[in-house]
Amino acid sequence: DGASVYFVRRFYIMQAPTSGGTPTQVTDQGGFPLRLSADGKWIYYARHRYSTEIWRLRRTDGFTERLTNSLRPGCWGCWSVNDHALVYIATGSDDTARLERLDLTSGRTQDLGNLPGRLPPLGYGMLALSPDDHSLVAVVAEAGTGDIQLVEQTPWRQVDSASLKR
Repeated sequence: DGASVYFVRRFYIMQAPTSGGTPTQVTDQGGFPLRLSADGKWIYYARHRYSTEIWRLRRTDGFTERLTNSLRPGCWGCWSVNDHALVYIATGSDDTARLERLDLTSGRTQDLGNLPGRLPPLGYGMLALSPDDHSLVAVVAEAGTGDIQLVEQTPWRQVDSASLKR
């Protein structure tokens, strides 16, 4: 709506009026990083850097709900959301980077298989889900292939980073 800006201060989500004034704390149990829904109604966030939980907060009334407790610990930036889904690197007992997709309407979780490539060191992994829910861009640590990989949903496949040129 242009009336506020949201930011993270000391791992809490804050809201400040764009016209100036004192910021107010939005979350009471952390919030890092934050993502805003395309329609501006929801704020999505992980509780803290080693949290396995991703939450969302409705801006109009402060209602909060946990969407998952399956985020890989330490991979706080390894998730992305659009109007349809939340995709994230899920917890696991081995070194693979398993992707899960949570449908935001039905609440159903779908296993998408493993990320094509190794995760970079903790704290550096990032995902970006396309608005149409068909592609996912992932930061990976693979020598010789580039650091950014495009993964298409149908079928989810790896695309060489050289093909990402505009």
